[in-house]
Amino acid sequence: MKLSTLLTPQAVVFQVEAHTLEEAILEILRRAEKFHPEETIEAIHAALLHREAQGSTALARGIAVPHARIHTLNDFHVLLGLPSAPLADKGLDGQPVDLVFVIISSDQKNTVMLQTIAAVAAIGEDEELLTRLRKAETREELWRLIDESEIRVKEGLYARDLMRETPIVVQEDMLLRDLLDEFFEKGVHKAPVCGANGEIIGAVTSEEIVD
Repeated sequence: MKLSTLLTPQAVVFQVEAHTLEEAILEILRRAEKFHPEETIEAIHAALLHREAQGSTALARGIAVPHARIHTLNDFHVLLGLPSAPLADKGLDGQPVDLVFVIISSDQKNTVMLQTIAAVAAIGEDEELLTRLRKAETREELWRLIDESEIRVKEGLYARDLMRETPIVVQEDMLLRDLLDEFFEKGVHKAPVCGANGEIIGAVTSEEIVD
């Protein structure tokens, strides 16, 4: 199944005026045409922010994929918002977010959710497609570009489909103040901790350091 079959032109929101990812999510939910979920916009927004609080969904190359599973929903929804200007939020590579894919579904569609996130992440691997998407002048043109890209929602997933390159690998003797500086510079908040032989021995987050 192609990603374009889950994303209709009516689900694309141009000229999102929000300045942060949190604001952009709410604006996209409110402005998407023919989006009439079984749950209130406020409840969906709260669920998306709850997931966002567990770890930012801003990936790399300007793409963010806020998503949530909501037990009161029956349908599967994919929305796309294009901010008028890059958001304050940044991805793993430090690039500001300017493409926001919002994915919501029932809590019975876990596999489809992961498959769709992987398909969206694949867009970030195609620099030419990203450039053309950002230059699109209508939502129909943007949808057509995604349709012609042939990016598919796979029936089966592998670890590599969801893998993200971690810009920080922490050595166990690294000073915490230096690690916080690295987190800030790279725009991330967690990293694996490795031993002398490169084996992963744990993980650390900025929240743990601050606490």
